[in-house]
Amino acid sequence: MPNNRRMELPLSRDGRTVHEVIQSAAREAGHILETGNRETLQVAEKKPANYVTNLDHASEARLRELLIGAYPDFGFLGEESGETESSSEWQWVVDPLDGTRNLIRGIPMWCVSVGLTKNGHPVAGSIYDPSRGDLFVTTADGPPTLNDQPITTTSATRLEDCVIGTDYGKSSGKYRETHEIIGRFLPQFQSIRILGSIAIGLAYVASGRLDIYFNMKSSPWDIAAGTALTRHSGAKVANLNGTESPMPTNGLVAANPEIVAQFLEATS
Repeated sequence: MPNNRRMELPLSRDGRTVHEVIQSAAREAGHILETGNRETLQVAEKKPANYVTNLDHASEARLRELLIGAYPDFGFLGEESGETESSSEWQWVVDPLDGTRNLIRGIPMWCVSVGLTKNGHPVAGSIYDPSRGDLFVTTADGPPTLNDQPITTTSATRLEDCVIGTDYGKSSGKYRETHEIIGRFLPQFQSIRILGSIAIGLAYVASGRLDIYFNMKSSPWDIAAGTALTRHSGAKVANLNGTESPMPTNGLVAANPEIVAQFLEATS
């Protein structure tokens, strides 16, 4: 796996750094969501219990415009528009609105997630939560930050002291698997939070708001930015069987390495 902290990231076509591009793009997309949520929200059902809004599409269109405009040769993968083929080793991986159901219901836990990968490995990302004004950013050339202040994952050493975040997914099978995992280590933790946004869950581990985040299945756009952010904060992001992969979409756990080991032991 590339050493994310030492990797040189290319400048944009207009001379900006990746750090500048990703935070600017996330803020612009977040403004579209925040304004549209008050004025123009329209909801459709992609499939049962899976919703999309006009804001998802508007946010992604703007992200595509900004990111490809800055780096014309990079690939692009978005939740709504799919993948644009490219021969580049670099690819933008974006979720224009993570937490759609939360936004629809007025629950203030949703965000824009902008990740950058190199040969499939997350190397940079920004996660912007407009409702709180929280902007999480990480790149290869500096510490991860929240609103320009350095962040780090918690130094918890006991599972019993941990606050855990998770999400259930949309299938009945994943609901059952999540409940089974929780049941295996009850009551060996402080409390648990169901968030409705995988990207925010990972950002909260990176910033120490949560000690652990886990889920049973995700998509690359859910975790690209958050994986880079969390790993740069000192956390480990692993598959639920304990192995590591660039983006563990078939179930992941994120926490400091000691707590990951305890979690995996308790749930095995």
